[in-house]
Amino acid sequence: MGPISPMGQISPIGPISPISKESLVARESLSPGTELTYTDPTGAFSFGYFAPYVLTFITDTAGDTLLLQENGKGIQIYISDYTLKTPLTASLVKKELVGTLSNLKDITMPGGFPAVTFSTKTPAGEVWDVWFVQGEMLYQITGDPDTNKILKKVVESFRFE
Repeated sequence: MGPISPMGQISPIGPISPISKESLVARESLSPGTELTYTDPTGAFSFGYFAPYVLTFITDTAGDTLLLQENGKGIQIYISDYTLKTPLTASLVKKELVGTLSNLKDITMPGGFPAVTFSTKTPAGEVWDVWFVQGEMLYQITGDPDTNKILKKVVESFRFE
């Protein structure tokens, strides 16, 4: 495996940020489709999502993971160090990742920064990824099969402050 790799299955091996009982009750009372915004505690980035998706933050020594889920399905955003001195491109992803990638291409995110998008086939269905680098951090957004609506919302609203 090369210097970049897919995040794979995420298991909560690090501390999970606490969500208060009051916060969960407040979220459950929101109407489905209610627009919400997540802003990183450092203020580095933000993105939009909607109820009833619940956000969970997991951290470990390798990186940070944001899980945005409803009934166990959703997206994950994995954030880790990017140590390569070359830009992240579709050709680099193709060279570094083993496996069959479909729909691999370089794109420009609505926030104006470059990204790479691709999909892979799994037994559960097609999984979509959108990867990009900001500063020295690699952001890997992966959507479970059948989560295109929330994936599209996050990708279209992702902004760096």
